[in-house]
Amino acid sequence: MVADVFLSFTRKYEKALDHHRQALILQPENPATLSAMGYVHALVGHFHHAVNYFHKALGLRRDDTFSKAMLDYSLEWLMSEVTPCPGLSM
Repeated sequence: MVADVFLSFTRKYEKALDHHRQALILQPENPATLSAMGYVHALVGHFHHAVNYFHKALGLRRDDTFSKAMLDYSLEWLMSEVTPCPGLSM
């Protein structure tokens, strides 16, 4: 049951990404589409991809507060996963 729900959500996110990829073919430098793709990647936990899309969106529209906030969140999440200097004892 839980696996079915997870699979259903995963398919919907993949479908959303497919639609956004098609939109980028029509308008390759659309910051709203790039930001939306970053958001979908963040929702499914693909923060490395999310960071890339939020960076691209902000490169085209610097005043995008949503992309900035989501970029900050994604970077913080990635940093929480990193162990600084593994094997180093203090």
